[in-house]
Amino acid sequence: MILETTLKTGLIIPLHDAHNRIVGFVGRSLTGEDPKYFNSRGTDLYKKGSLLFGLNFAAHEIKRNESAYLVEGNADVIKMHQLGYTNTVGSCGTALTRDQILILKKICNSITIIPDNDGAGKTACDKSAKMILTEGMNCNIIHLPDSKEKSDADSFFTDADHFKEYAHDNVQDYIIGKASRWSQLPKSPEITRRAIDEVSALIYQMDPSVHDLYIDQVSKLIKPKKACSI
Repeated sequence: MILETTLKTGLIIPLHDAHNRIVGFVGRSLTGEDPKYFNSRGTDLYKKGSLLFGLNFAAHEIKRNESAYLVEGNADVIKMHQLGYTNTVGSCGTALTRDQILILKKICNSITIIPDNDGAGKTACDKSAKMILTEGMNCNIIHLPDSKEKSDADSFFTDADHFKEYAHDNVQDYIIGKASRWSQLPKSPEITRRAIDEVSALIYQMDPSVHDLYIDQVSKLIKPKKACSI
C-alpha cells in the first residue's frame, strides 16, 4: 500500500474496498503540477480495475435507490456526496471495467454516467455505456455543457439545487440519446441503415420486456424514407 510520489502540495486520499478496508492511496495535486494523480501500485488487495471509489459509503444508498451515479475522478465523487447524492461512485480515473460493472449489478439495475466534457471523457462514456448495456443494465447519461475549458462534476455543480435542476433537464437514456444523434445527421439510406443497425444492437442487449418500448420511441427518431411511386 505504498504511495511513492514527488507530490509537494496536494491531498492524499485513502482507497477503501467494499468492506471498508483501506487497500491503497491516491494523491491529487492541488497546484496543477503534472501528473495530477498518483496511485498506489497494484497489489493482491488493490486492483484498480476492480475497485469503485466511494462504494464503501455509497452501497447502502445505491441499493435503496436501485441506481448509481458514476463519475470519473475521486474529487467528483467527494463533491457529489457533499451535495447529498451519496449513491455516487467513481471509476478511479480509469476506463470502466466489466468487473466494476458487475460489482454494481449486484446492488442496482441502473447506472447514470456523468462524464467529463472533454473528448476523452465522451469517448470513455460511450464505451462504458455499451458495456453497461451488455450486462443487461439500464444506462443514462448526464452530459455537461461543451466549453473550451474542461469541466467535470467537481468543477461544474455548485450546489445540490444546481445538480437537481441540471440533471432533471439533461438526463437522457443512452439508447434514446444515440438515436437522437443519428436523427440529426443528413438523411440518406446509408445513414438510416447504419443508425438502425447500431441502435437495434443496443436495444437487444436489454431485457426483452422493454424491446417494444424502445422500438416505439426510436422509430419516431429514425424513420426510413418511404419509396415513392412514379
